[in-house]
Amino acid sequence: MQRAIKRVDFAVIENRATALESGAIGRLIDLVKDIGRDLITQTEARGLTTALADELKVKSSLKSKIRTIVHAVLKDAWNLGQEHARREVEKALALTAPETKLLNRDKIVLAAKSLTEQAAELFLEQRSYQIAGDVAENIRKRTVTTIFNGIKNSWPLADMVSRISEDLDSYSIPQLNTIVRTTTFEAINEARYNFFSTPELGGFVEALEYSAILDGRTTDLCRELDGHIHPADSEVWQTYRPPNHFNCRSLLIAVTALDTWQESDAPELLPAEGFFHREKKSLIIDTKKYTQSDL
Repeated sequence: MQRAIKRVDFAVIENRATALESGAIGRLIDLVKDIGRDLITQTEARGLTTALADELKVKSSLKSKIRTIVHAVLKDAWNLGQEHARREVEKALALTAPETKLLNRDKIVLAAKSLTEQAAELFLEQRSYQIAGDVAENIRKRTVTTIFNGIKNSWPLADMVSRISEDLDSYSIPQLNTIVRTTTFEAINEARYNFFSTPELGGFVEALEYSAILDGRTTDLCRELDGHIHPADSEVWQTYRPPNHFNCRSLLIAVTALDTWQESDAPELLPAEGFFHREKKSLIIDTKKYTQSDL
């Protein structure tokens, strides 16, 4: 852990990530309200019928706005992760004598450029598209559910509109906080993982170490994984690359050719549902199902 403390600016990464999240969440909450207002307008125009379940749609222009916001914050998070990964490799190299340097700055810059042009855009497009679709569909379903409850209970249209607005307000803040925080750290870690394992570094990063923030919110899984070291190309990282649960704040740290290390035993606990084997499912969750350590 001493090498991590010397090389990794944990507080800087977390503070910058928090700032990115706050800006994106505020814009997304405003957009959720816009979507809710549009769905209410559609409801008022069509009247209260059971056909609304199929007729109500979130406009593609509003979905695109969600995607744009998410893409932007994840891109900033990716750049943050890559920037600090580069700095950490440079710090490790600075400790070597000039005649034994394994890399030079040009190779590090080349590695960063290669990543920016390849893995980054693939990740950003896929995740922003998925999240936009998940958020839009969940808002639509929640609105339809409220409408059906209104029809069943003979609520006046004005009451229905009020209840839809209240429901979306209560949903959007905790839900969007969880979505943005989880995917922000996912982008940071994906950038770090791709940078540390890029061929341009010539195998200088031999292994990766799992570093969890240990406090009252740490899950049992991250507490077990903290300090785990496995080769950079190990299959372990295909399953346990953070995030491994909602609101996961863990980071992958480089273990270089200059470090003394030993591989850890295979982890015993599995990632949370939806995070196993990198098969990310919908990030729309029922917050009541999860403990405070997850949220």
